[in-house]
Parts: sequence; C-alpha cells; structure tokens
Amino acid sequence: MKTVDIKRFAPFIIPQAENCPEFVMRQAVAATVADICQKTGCLTTETCFKTQPGHSTYDLRFAPGIRSESVRHVYCDGVAVGSIRLDELARRSGRGDWRLTTGDPQFYTFTKPGELSLVPAPVDEHYVRVMVTASVDRDTQQIPEQFLSDYLDTVVCGALSRIFRIAGQTYTNVRMADEYEIKYNAGLAEIRQDVARDFTRATGRVFYNRIV
Repeated sequence: MKTVDIKRFAPFIIPQAENCPEFVMRQAVAATVADICQKTGCLTTETCFKTQPGHSTYDLRFAPGIRSESVRHVYCDGVAVGSIRLDELARRSGRGDWRLTTGDPQFYTFTKPGELSLVPAPVDEHYVRVMVTASVDRDTQQIPEQFLSDYLDTVVCGALSRIFRIAGQTYTNVRMADEYEIKYNAGLAEIRQDVARDFTRATGRVFYNRIV
C-alpha cells in the first residue's frame, strides 16, 4: 500500500488555522482519516502468510500505521474459507476445544483486530490471503496515498473542524468548526457512495511468511 508522510497535508491546513502547531495538525489529520475509514469502509488492504502445521491463530501484519477493522475475505490456497462465529464453533465442537482440531481449514474467525484463527488448524503448509477493511492508528505518521489524491478535501475539512474546536487557543473558532464539519459530513456521504458503487481503489499487498 502506497503511503505519504502526514506532513504532506500541512500546506492545505496550517495556513487556514493560523498559529496551529504542526503536531496538532498531524493529530487532527490522523484522527480524521481514522474516522473516515471507520465510517465508510473505504480503505481495504490484504496480507498473505504461510501456515504452520498445528497452529490455528495467526497475526495479521500490515504496513506501519495500518490496522485491520474487519475481515472481508479469506482464501486458503486460492479456495475461499468461510467465516464462523465463536458460539457456532462452540456448538460444533461440543465439549472439545476447537483450537485443538486439525485438518484442512474450512472456516476462519476474527477474534480481535490483527488476529485471525483458522478452523481446523492446518496439518500442512498452506498459502493464505486475507482481505480486510482497514483503518489507521491515531498516532501514525504515514497516511495511505488515496487520502491525499482522492479524499483531500474531506480530510482537510475534517481536520480543520477538529482544530477549530480545540478550546482556549488562538485558533479556536467554533463557527468555523461548525462550517467545516458540515462540509466534512458531505464529503463522508460522497465517499460512502463511492464505496457502495465499489469505486474503492485496488488493495495494497504486504506479504509475510511464517507468521504465528
């Protein structure tokens, strides 16, 4: 996944928020991009790994500053693996522990962000590709390039709304914060429409082997 330094957004924001420190701008941009991702699902990426015999749970690793929100698709050696809920796993395994079952993976469960479990645990080495809806960390210094090239206006409006709403600063301006929030919400609506039409950009790829 191609990323850009968060400082690339400064020329579009700081001149409009006089005396705003750069670190405040960076925090506002990161928080805005994370909010856009969580509210629209516009950022997708994928990671690949090879399984280890007997291991059911694997870490999902992505580019620095990127984290997974939800799993969209999982493919094991090119074959789709279905999702399954933990309560369904408990019913299927009876009194046994589903983590101890072995065989060719038939299902996956996304127990927490950044971690995926295959059921049953593979007995052989398999190549697994995982596609996820992603977001960014609030303290990231790298932002996916699409937010600069495609969603710049929305990011700028969201960041300025956050900056102007900070109380007790020379750049505090509630009226301007409200105006930029209206523009930001309009931008969110457009991004949602793009996602609904499947206009999201191609996924990034990060390949890791032997992840446990």
